[in-house]
Amino acid sequence: MRYILDAEPGATIGLGLTHEVDKDELRAAALDGSIEQLMDWRLVSAGDFIFVPAGTIHAIGAGISLLEFQQNSDVTYRLYDYGRPRKLHLDEGIAVANPAPFPAELIQHLSGSEEWTLVHGPHFTLVQSDRDALTDRRRWVIPLKGELRAAGEAAIPGDCLLVEPHERVQAPAARMLIGATYRPS
Repeated sequence: MRYILDAEPGATIGLGLTHEVDKDELRAAALDGSIEQLMDWRLVSAGDFIFVPAGTIHAIGAGISLLEFQQNSDVTYRLYDYGRPRKLHLDEGIAVANPAPFPAELIQHLSGSEEWTLVHGPHFTLVQSDRDALTDRRRWVIPLKGELRAAGEAAIPGDCLLVEPHERVQAPAARMLIGATYRPS
């Protein structure tokens, strides 16, 4: 998932494709660079939350600060790299890619002070809140505004605290993302 912290006016993220293509068309577009025009480039702004399922073809445009929270994985397949000399992974990437449009319902704009459960799945849970949550788990706590304290450590926006189960997070007048990568047993 991605949470947009800040975005310059006109900043975009590529999410999925403008229309469905077959694997051969995807390979050709990756090789000739036309994948840039095939991607669905969407405007983003601070407070946008985007759930990006595995296999989604995606790219981050310029002028964006974001948080990315995901299931533990050491696999990234690069289909295209804007002419940079990094290694591509065409066979592997095309095999697992979903060469289709991105579902609009996976994008939300979050505002207000209510608590949101952004993701609650088998791989991780992520909550946006102004109070501590997921306290029965080891969790990452990322301040979005204000200052947080836990176990003698302080954090402000741009920082991240790793908090042990049942350790209390003090967050007067703060807003935060709280994530854990497993469910309690």
